[in-house]
Amino acid sequence: MQFTAALRRAATAGLLLTLLGFAACTTVAPSTRPAPGGNANLEARAKSAVEARNYGAAAELYAQLAAGVTGTARVDYLLEAARYAAEAGDTATARRRLNDTRNLASPAQQQRVSVLLARLELNEHRPQAALGLLDALSQPLGDAARIDAAAIRGQVLFQLGRPVDAVRALTERELWLNDAAAILANQRMLWDGFRQNPATAPLAPSGDKVVDGWLALAPLVATSG
Repeated sequence: MQFTAALRRAATAGLLLTLLGFAACTTVAPSTRPAPGGNANLEARAKSAVEARNYGAAAELYAQLAAGVTGTARVDYLLEAARYAAEAGDTATARRRLNDTRNLASPAQQQRVSVLLARLELNEHRPQAALGLLDALSQPLGDAARIDAAAIRGQVLFQLGRPVDAVRALTERELWLNDAAAILANQRMLWDGFRQNPATAPLAPSGDKVVDGWLALAPLVATSG
């Protein structure tokens, strides 16, 4: 009986050692998830890069943010990455980021994808293709897509030699803006449109006082630069 009891104690001890060994082998590795606040830090850096007009860095930081999330949040970051890649003149990267949104974007986000694709066509001097993308946008547009689409439409129309329509698009866009810096940038877009696409003949009045006020500036832009 004593011998049997000793065998049982030995077997129990062996089982405990075996279980401890398994526990040691299956210890969970330290988490590789970002530390709390990591995304907030990346986003702050991305916004600082935008403010410094370091658009290439901003595009890369937003791409890193996209890699750490899923769903519509991922698409939002990819859209920002594409936007600032386009600002940096990196069309190939911008197209790649937009392609990454495929099958993930909501209808509202898909509108923004199409607007950014139109911008890339404009950047590559294909204004007619850009206009086609804008005309094909599903309606009604969300606020962000509508404001961005109007900016691109105005620039496209200037390139196509339709300054009256361009001015009308951009002056209407200004009504949707409530930020002084954005309004100033819109007015600069109008001025640059005349400067980069000088009219070859006097522009006939449109009948809209605001539009005609800008059209009256066209000869001044041509002479003053």
